[in-house]
Amino acid sequence: MLFITDYSNEAWQTKWEDDLVPGFEDGNDDGTTVNVRYSGFSGNQESELGRLVQAGDPPELNTSTFEQVGDFFAEGYFADVGDVVAEAEELNGELIGTPYSIQREDETDTFYELPHGAYVGTFLYRTDVYDQLGLDVPSNFQEVMENARTIDESSMDVRGYGLAGQRTGKAHDEFQTYLSLMGANELGFVNPDADNLAEAEVELLYEENEDTIVRLLEFMGDLAEYSYDPTSLGWGSSIQNWVSGSFAQQYHLNAWPVSAAAGAGVDAIVDNTGVAILPLWEEGGISREETQLTNPTMDGHHLFDSADMTEGGRDFLSYCYGQDETRGRNMYATEPGRFLPAFSDIVDSEEFASYEQFQEYPQTLEQMRTVANDIYPNSYGLNDTPGVLANSPIGVYYFRSFHQAEMVNDVVTGSSTPQEAYEYGKGEAERLMEEAREAFDR
Repeated sequence: MLFITDYSNEAWQTKWEDDLVPGFEDGNDDGTTVNVRYSGFSGNQESELGRLVQAGDPPELNTSTFEQVGDFFAEGYFADVGDVVAEAEELNGELIGTPYSIQREDETDTFYELPHGAYVGTFLYRTDVYDQLGLDVPSNFQEVMENARTIDESSMDVRGYGLAGQRTGKAHDEFQTYLSLMGANELGFVNPDADNLAEAEVELLYEENEDTIVRLLEFMGDLAEYSYDPTSLGWGSSIQNWVSGSFAQQYHLNAWPVSAAAGAGVDAIVDNTGVAILPLWEEGGISREETQLTNPTMDGHHLFDSADMTEGGRDFLSYCYGQDETRGRNMYATEPGRFLPAFSDIVDSEEFASYEQFQEYPQTLEQMRTVANDIYPNSYGLNDTPGVLANSPIGVYYFRSFHQAEMVNDVVTGSSTPQEAYEYGKGEAERLMEEAREAFDR
């Protein structure tokens, strides 16, 4: 069976090849073998997966966020993995977030993703730079901008911010997150109180949020003046450049760049990185309860129903997450700052605290527990507005697009004004909604 994954750094490769794969292969009776193929992050992985599917040879398993594979879901490629989710919950606690699922009439859930972990948005900053320049952790976007300007205009050899401006991946996520912090969304339910949100009507909110979207693009264009080259920054490069000390502030996920620095043994970055809750839009503006962050992005594994060895893929997922408590809890030891474990009992477990990286750098354990116990509950789901991505196939299909990243790129490169970028994004959004409604017969 073929398993495509972006859990692919050196430590992950060792874990797959020297531990999980041989352990599974030695223990199964049907001779199933696992071929692990390592892919890039969001923006690169999708093209390889698309080639395989178009050739009629899909992998048994793929690892990504669900929106990255929204088009394959729309075409009915995925198998239900609810049985493995139930096994994992029995061992290591209930899910902390909401992967895409459909409620059946018998009140059980059909899960099309086995969640590995949650991506919680965080604000990262260099504590040594802040201390030297007398800066405070920002509580709003304007303070982020002012800090970036102060850092950039200082004599320190570090840029003020790391704004993602590539046309895929991180810029797409950063835009959506900041828009939610401004109290706006791209999509919404016409009736958010509908009994079955999976079938409920979804509306595009671009026009009513035009001023907010344009203001956000203006902010990003201004912030780019104090940023490390935005067009060079995506997920992977934002981590690499944080580890090398290229800039002093950025939006990221959990404590992922800190974990990468610890893995590389760059103590100066590990010891001088702060992880904080994301700032609000403006002082005196909307409260946390009025923001629109509904659910952290879940990342996990998808089982292809049309693959040659679908049940072998299911068995491998069960082996990794659902059969042994300790094995399930140790699935996060290789990049312990990248994911907030999807199952609620893991973060406070002895196994989690005993990871080698946490033992060597105990502050990283403290950061991840701060993410779990403070940042996450004070950032997401603070109002009753249901998220379209977690509840509707329309959202899954729509958010697989990178038009948001293209808007940001056009602004930071000067190719478009914020208003022109908005008009382009609105056109793409309307096209995607038409496609989604056709795909799901709405």
